[in-house]
Amino acid sequence: MTTIKKKLLIFSECSIYGGSERLMKSIYDNNLILSEYEVYFAYSSYKLYRNSLLNEKLRFNNRKNFIGLRLNKIFLIRRYINANVTNKFFKFFFKVLINIIDFTLIPTIWNYLIFFKLLKNINPHIIHINNGGYPASSACNQLAHVLNFKKNIKVIYQINGEATVNYKFIYKINDFFVNKSVHHFFTHSKRNIMALEKRNLDISKFSTFPSFFYETQPQIIKKENLFYLCMVGFLSKRKGQIKLLEALVEIKKNNIEIYNKLHIDIIGDGDLRNEIVSFISNYNINDKVTLHGNKIDYLNYIANCDIFILPSQFDEDLPLVLLSALKLKKPIIASDFGGISEYLTNEFDSILIDHNSNNFSKDLANKIILLYNNYEFKEQISHNTEQTNIKFFSEYSYSNNLIKLYEN
Repeated sequence: MTTIKKKLLIFSECSIYGGSERLMKSIYDNNLILSEYEVYFAYSSYKLYRNSLLNEKLRFNNRKNFIGLRLNKIFLIRRYINANVTNKFFKFFFKVLINIIDFTLIPTIWNYLIFFKLLKNINPHIIHINNGGYPASSACNQLAHVLNFKKNIKVIYQINGEATVNYKFIYKINDFFVNKSVHHFFTHSKRNIMALEKRNLDISKFSTFPSFFYETQPQIIKKENLFYLCMVGFLSKRKGQIKLLEALVEIKKNNIEIYNKLHIDIIGDGDLRNEIVSFISNYNINDKVTLHGNKIDYLNYIANCDIFILPSQFDEDLPLVLLSALKLKKPIIASDFGGISEYLTNEFDSILIDHNSNNFSKDLANKIILLYNNYEFKEQISHNTEQTNIKFFSEYSYSNNLIKLYEN
């Protein structure tokens, strides 16, 4: 007699196919998960995201269960205005117009209707919502709101980035309805649970465990005789690209010989692009920095760098691109944030920098110089990343932890 599997629906919203999305692949393409559940993957349909997703090689033939949703993308319009409209009057005008449209609730109602239709068509037993932070994606939260009308569905809510503490009334309403529908939250670090507790989410519903995701095979490229630094992330103050560039300027000022040997590859796009371009031009470091924008093959840049850098400044937990660097055995220099410092050990598998330091850029410059000058130390750190990866980020433990959440 054939056992009827429970239906697991995973939902994720992101405009680019990055680390958080590869994390979802480790669920819908996981042998143990697929043996227990009939898995569906719904996502907000963006051209770049969809193309990247279709290019992914799956171990299992479940493409028919992939569902692209035409959700509203008003946040992308906001992001475009912030990044590209320089005239203050026009920027103000467009922002007011977007806020008026938002205030009508038409974009929200549109998403609610799409989610109700999705739930009716699939009729899932379990829903796994994947959010990059909190509150972060409005669509993730809107799906949680809708699930208050579907009490028979078990709701798992994953939070990958550090939560922001925001006490505006509208966010309190959001938190209330999310908290009400979700049976279990999980995130990567105890620090993030503390941040989420400040938003009055039910702390008894939370658990932490590290993630796992499959990696595609990167292409090794023959490079120039330079020392390559690599950073991958959304261009924003939070991610700290400017701090990395300030460190480069510091090296240029104090150690021109090492400066001449360096090159920085920055992968990603975002609101801070114009400011970063201006900084590069103002400090005349154009020949030492390449802004690549969003790249599907960002793993190639990590695989071919000498040091991977994560100079995050706030609202960070455990960036999933860090797992890529660990798998590729790259020496890592990172800020000592929540999940990063919970899983990495300073001077063993990484170099960690106090993110609250008033001299962060100088500290970063000194650590780059340290690894440049100490080949054996750099290689030892590189070797130890493999141990850390095996200890914390295994496929078996991750899938078992998920099944416990689904069935608990």
